[in-house]
Amino acid sequence: MEQKKWQKNKGAQYARAATQSESQQQQALFKWVAYAKRFTPELENLFAIPNGAHVSMNNRKRLIREGLRSGVPDLFLAVPRANFAGLFIELKRDKKAILGESQKKWIKKLKKAGYAAGVCYGFNQTVECINEYLNKQ
Repeated sequence: MEQKKWQKNKGAQYARAATQSESQQQQALFKWVAYAKRFTPELENLFAIPNGAHVSMNNRKRLIREGLRSGVPDLFLAVPRANFAGLFIELKRDKKAILGESQKKWIKKLKKAGYAAGVCYGFNQTVECINEYLNKQ
């Protein structure tokens, strides 16, 4: 109950709308997680997969050798729910953002492997998606 009240009244302080970059919205999400995990401890199992990080070409080549995969979703919630092994989320700034072919393939592959996976547009939709997933029985 307390978490829902917080989300309704103060959650917006972390997301100023679609004017924020994808990075800023993801940072806002983890600020929300830092607060909301008091009420939903499973949020401790949410982490970012920094595939889109801007690094030098040498570092990128090294990361590829270490297993970096193009198109893997941005976030993973390592909590099983219902018939799913966990939740992968590709976070996009807004609905104008285009999902790449490798991202589409990964989402399809992850769903086939038993994960919930999809695209969320912005902070608010991502919070809704996570809460909806965690409320599955």
